[in-house]
Amino acid sequence: GIEVVVAEFYARIFYRNAINCGLPPLECAEAGAIRQGDELEIDVVAGVVRDLSTGASYRATPLPPHILELIEIETPRYVEQETNRPDMSRPPVRRWTRADGAEIVLRESYRYDRETGVVTGEGVYELIVSGERFMTERNDWVSRLWMREEFAARLGEAGFADVRATKAFSDTPLDGSERVVSFVARRPA
Repeated sequence: GIEVVVAEFYARIFYRNAINCGLPPLECAEAGAIRQGDELEIDVVAGVVRDLSTGASYRATPLPPHILELIEIETPRYVEQETNRPDMSRPPVRRWTRADGAEIVLRESYRYDRETGVVTGEGVYELIVSGERFMTERNDWVSRLWMREEFAARLGEAGFADVRATKAFSDTPLDGSERVVSFVARRPA
């Protein structure tokens, strides 16, 4: 359920690992002013964190464009198999029960523009403790779905060599059934 992490700073290894896992890490010098339970609106591209609970707005270091392109790589095949509907609307509510008995409720919807490959969406998470809503978090996102060949070409343009697609999060060759893929490449010395 976590879409982005905001902190004052990151160790380099955490920063890179977060990006590798598709979790945008935003650095915001004033992150310590955000209180637990505050509802946030975050623009990862512009580097703006708005605290909807207090009205405060904070400047974060925007992620570089080449990192934004690498954050999420899903294919149109994933979209088709995941939803089987052109508007990509999911069931209105999903629920999880935590080990402590609290419940997490997610309401989400998103739309896929087949012409541009852009997905826009919204997710609202609610933490329910003892039957009462304890915390709400709202996430908006925009991502782009790539065709494998197009993304491989972009990696080549960025200076990577020996670019190849594999099954997601592995080194296993593709067999045509993939919904999500990973790329393996090296940057020449």
